[in-house]
Amino acid sequence: MKVSIICAAFRAELLNRVLESVKKQTHKEWELIFVNDNQDGVREWWKKFILTDYYNQNKDRIFFVDVGINKGRFGLFTRNIGVMASRYDHLVFLDDDNEWEPNHLETLVSLKKETGKHPYCWLHIKGKKDDSNVDRVKKTAFIRQHIDLGCLLYERVWFDRYGGFRDDSQVSFDWNHLARIHFGEGPYNFVCTEQPSLVFWHKRY
Repeated sequence: MKVSIICAAFRAELLNRVLESVKKQTHKEWELIFVNDNQDGVREWWKKFILTDYYNQNKDRIFFVDVGINKGRFGLFTRNIGVMASRYDHLVFLDDDNEWEPNHLETLVSLKKETGKHPYCWLHIKGKKDDSNVDRVKKTAFIRQHIDLGCLLYERVWFDRYGGFRDDSQVSFDWNHLARIHFGEGPYNFVCTEQPSLVFWHKRY
């Protein structure tokens, strides 16, 4: 199963970590799309990256979309652009301040093939603050503030069926999008890998 990985890129200093997360995946059938929200630092990172051997060996599946106007708003616009640029029927989102365990894609894809349902994972919570010792597992559920956008393996057709990310509220943009999908497809059509494969760097800790 081929998977499109979409990264809304704002912070150039974190993109090497994003790239390493993807490179370490045990599931190898992917494409990676960086969507730049008009950040000069991200452009400079890309200019250097395309000179590397790794890029030249993978340039048929690593792409860069440069949005020339700063849209901000928590990556809503850039994620929608990434979906439009993607080639495959299944998608995942990796925010530039998170990362993956090496088995992330494999566990999602395997459970999809095994059950035919829509798989999602648990969270591995770590603290962003320098003195933080937070390092724990969060069992996710389709409840506001109990699941992250990056937990789910998406169907590309959902963006035709339910629309893209909407700038229609002051909070919970990601949850609003997940909720439309979850209730639209039916709660019993989702299944958890029970693996904390998304490393979520939490700003509160």
